Amino acid sequence: MKNVRETGEDSIWAATNHEIYTYVEAQKRLVFAADASIVHNPTATTVWIGVNGEPTAIGAAETVQLK
Repeated sequence: MKNVRETGEDSIWAATNHEIYTYVEAQKRLVFAADASIVHNPTATTVWIGVNGEPTAIGAAETVQLK
């Protein structure tokens, strides 16, 4: 069996436990408007969310209009 890093797959994230923890904590800290039309990421980590079925990056310290 190949190591994930050896596969060359871009869709697989080979992450350490610390990287996963940091990402999950950043996801938890996203702030959404009451009508879910805007999201703010107050962290230093880019987080990906699904918007209308499309992956959308919410950059570090970024506010994004979703609708």
